[in-house]
Amino acid sequence: METVYIYVIGQECGPVKVGISQKPWTRVATIGTSSPFKVFLLYCYPTKCRAHAKCYEQEFHDIHCDVRLWGEWFNITSGQAIKSIQDSLDIEYPFEEIQSQLKEENEEEDGHNGGHP
Repeated sequence: METVYIYVIGQECGPVKVGISQKPWTRVATIGTSSPFKVFLLYCYPTKCRAHAKCYEQEFHDIHCDVRLWGEWFNITSGQAIKSIQDSLDIEYPFEEIQSQLKEENEEEDGHNGGHP
């Protein structure tokens, strides 16, 4: 069974992109090359399979259609997006802990690529 993640990419203050991928960390690099601002992997959660991930993604997109900018981009903060995903998944996930961990990883990545996305 493949692990597929639902992820939040963007900036903490928004906008954010909510999507699914087997490798969300590579999506950051891909999106970063075409984004007018630096993007970060702000959250990812593994699901059991692509079908489950797609259902959670679609639910998020449907709930937040009023703040959709275009495609999978939404004009909300990462905290709002993450809380919504967690509510859909019915999980309790240590928001501060994952934010801190991903921030450290993003900073390490900056050090490896000279601060360029």
